[in-house]
Amino acid sequence: MCLFQMNNSKPLVRQAAVLVGLVERPGGDRLILTRRSLALPDHAGQICFPGGVVEPQDRHHTAAALREAQEEVGLDSRFVQVTHQLPRYLTGTGFEVTPVVGRIDPAALLLPCLAEVVEIFEIPVAAVLQRAAYRPFRYPYRGRKRLLWALPYGPYYIWGATAAILVRFRWQMLRQSGRYMLPQDSLAMPSASRVSIRDSS
Repeated sequence: MCLFQMNNSKPLVRQAAVLVGLVERPGGDRLILTRRSLALPDHAGQICFPGGVVEPQDRHHTAAALREAQEEVGLDSRFVQVTHQLPRYLTGTGFEVTPVVGRIDPAALLLPCLAEVVEIFEIPVAAVLQRAAYRPFRYPYRGRKRLLWALPYGPYYIWGATAAILVRFRWQMLRQSGRYMLPQDSLAMPSASRVSIRDSS
């Protein structure tokens, strides 16, 4: 479930969780992402991690992420080894999203719930780590334009909460490798006056 353009009629912060699923492939680790159905009234066609709102029956954020992953892409939780969580991300529309990182067994069979998800695809972690892969752009929100990061990848345009979580994932990976200390690795939001920034259409 995408969580960036939610209906903002509810003023209180709501808890949500997504599964940042890593799967080992011969060419290196890859991340599992989905593309939502164009028929949906909200977030149509957007790129997302499997996930959604934490429901009353969920014991914790990890349980919510695993439940949503099973509902959206048919991922059995027995094929997931949860490793840790990334820092929570507060969207501009009142959702506090907990990214739950886990390793997915390469043998796991994924089947999209076509009512919500029309495509399941993978992006190499190596691509996510590349500073040059990210593009700043302005998104209109409540009469103003927010400056956000986006990650174009092939035919996919990854933005919103999903891109923000990828930035956090990248930061953690580079920090663990000792490379994040390099200024050129930084993804601090640039000044709008110093870069060419795309406007959202």
